[in-house]
Amino acid sequence: MLQCGCLSTIALVNAADSAVPRTSKPDSGVYSFSFTYEDQPPISVAFRCEEYYDTQASTRGNFWAWREEGAADRSVAREIVIEDKRYGRISFKLPTCAELKDPQWSNAPLSSVVVDGKYYIHLRSDGGEHVYRHGTNASESQTITLRFVFRMFYLPAEKAQPVVTAQRPPSGASATPRFRFHD
Repeated sequence: MLQCGCLSTIALVNAADSAVPRTSKPDSGVYSFSFTYEDQPPISVAFRCEEYYDTQASTRGNFWAWREEGAADRSVAREIVIEDKRYGRISFKLPTCAELKDPQWSNAPLSSVVVDGKYYIHLRSDGGEHVYRHGTNASESQTITLRFVFRMFYLPAEKAQPVVTAQRPPSGASATPRFRFHD
């Protein structure tokens, strides 16, 4: 006798649902990030988000989610990587489309950084100076001060068009199209 439990029935329904093709829906705007670290040349990154049907075919279910246009899934995050004379390699993770579109997102895109392989959490900012801490134990924690200016913009898609620029891509990143914005 064949028995079919509730969970396997749900998974079967979700698997059938995932077989239905759905077209991704591009966002009506473009996210643009401008980052200037100390005396280094500014770095600009821009991308567009798209809403896609995330088909897990699992008991969790299928749903509409946000990702960077053309990305494989919603967890893909871009980074801005710079080299600092004092601290070595510093990686600033940009927010994902899922974070940007979440109404409960903290709106704190640089709340953590990775400095020379160590994870640091943002403590406070004063103008262009940002203090980060590594470690939770007071006797073992280490703080560093980073000087940078970070700006984030959301512009309607008709005000942005892809162009080739002379700006350098972050270390280890491929040269992706940047965007020029029109007034």
